[in-house]
Amino acid sequence: MRFNEVYKSDFKLELEELRPEFAKAAQKSYNCWHQDEEGMDVELGSGGICQDIASNICGVLVKWRIDCFEQHAETDEQHVWAVAYDEMKEEAYEIDIHPSAYETGGGYDWKKIPDVVFDGDDIFIGRYDYKNVQYLKDTWSI
Repeated sequence: MRFNEVYKSDFKLELEELRPEFAKAAQKSYNCWHQDEEGMDVELGSGGICQDIASNICGVLVKWRIDCFEQHAETDEQHVWAVAYDEMKEEAYEIDIHPSAYETGGGYDWKKIPDVVFDGDDIFIGRYDYKNVQYLKDTWSI
């Protein structure tokens, strides 16, 4: 049974209710990120953790049987965030934590901000154009 069937809420409210779980998932990514004094991580090199945060947020969504994919953008900065969507309602929302909350730098060279603890207020949930979801489904098999 889907989360919104239990609570009879609209899709955005359903996502808003998951903010604490999203924060906990992001914290897991942050806590597993270990940079040495030169800013290098064994797995990530000098890269950041946005892709890990997006993946863990999608993990929360999948647990609640909400469709999700990770959106990647390379404009001024390289960044990855989660997108949740509901095909029946043709609604989609991006879910993210701004990188400045946990890292400094740019491109593929990021430094961990020490002692960060996420909470639900750190989670951004914003409308995402559902036409983009349909396009990606048609072209990339999301």
